[in-house]
This record gives sequence, C-alpha cells and structure tokens, in this order.
Amino acid sequence: MDADDRTIVKILNSYKAKSKQFQEMIERLNNELNTNDSLIRQIAVRSPQLDRIPVSKTNTISDLQSVVDSVEREKDLESASIRELIVKYTWILDQMNRVWSAYLNLPVAEKETLEALYVKGISIKDFSNKSQQSMFRIYSQRRKGLDDIRAAMGWTAAEDENA
Repeated sequence: MDADDRTIVKILNSYKAKSKQFQEMIERLNNELNTNDSLIRQIAVRSPQLDRIPVSKTNTISDLQSVVDSVEREKDLESASIRELIVKYTWILDQMNRVWSAYLNLPVAEKETLEALYVKGISIKDFSNKSQQSMFRIYSQRRKGLDDIRAAMGWTAAEDENA
C-alpha cells in the first residue's frame, strides 16, 4: 500500500470519530475567534494599575497609545493564527468527507469489501470465509475500491498492485 491508500484506509477506519473531532475543534476555534474581541474590551475597561503605567521623566503618565497598539497587534496575530488553524482543519475535514463520499458511492461489492476490512476491521481471511469468496477476489475488490476512491479524489493510481 502506498501513502494515498494508507490515508484512505485511515479515514475509513476512523471517519465518524475523527470527523466529529474536527468539527468540534473548528467550532471551538470559531467561538474563540468571536470572543477574542470581547476579551480585549474587558481588559480595556478594567482599571489600570498605576504602578505599571510607564511614566516620563517629569513623573506624569505617558501616552498609552503604544500599549493599545501593542494589544491590537497581539490580538491581530492571535486572530490570524486561529484563522489559519480553522482553514487547516476545514481542509482536512473536507478531504475526509470527500473520501467518505467516494466510498459511499462505490459499487456494492467494492463497498462491502472495504466496509468489512476497514470500517468494521474484519480480517481478509475471516471475510473470505464469511462471504464465501476467494481471497483473490477480495484482494481484487479491495484494490478496485481503493482505485475508485483515488480516481474520485483525483489522485494517481497506485503503483504497487500487490498491496
């Protein structure tokens, strides 16, 4: 099996749990992004501690614009990193959904084979005995199913036919 096949198998093995996990992470990050502004407002409303405010040589409170600018820069950097994570997790979830959709649209024999081997985790030997099919036929259906998913994803065909 090559890397693409291993990716497909990994997604089929854990699709439901992993997709739920990524959806929850995306939702949590969106909530964090939305509350970022309100947290900054809360900090700004809080009464300042005078001993932490920079003072000039004349012992007067200096302009706080530099502090406000610094907080804004930090907020913008944090928001940008949260957005990057949201984009990354959304892309991963999209790829998982595309693989799962391609799997669901397979011909019945290929889908049943991949379901037994990778979704349910049944061994090839046990599936062969249960379905009364030769192991060669199961390997063939598995390979065809993986190739069909690859084609639906736009990935190149597997080079190792003995996988």
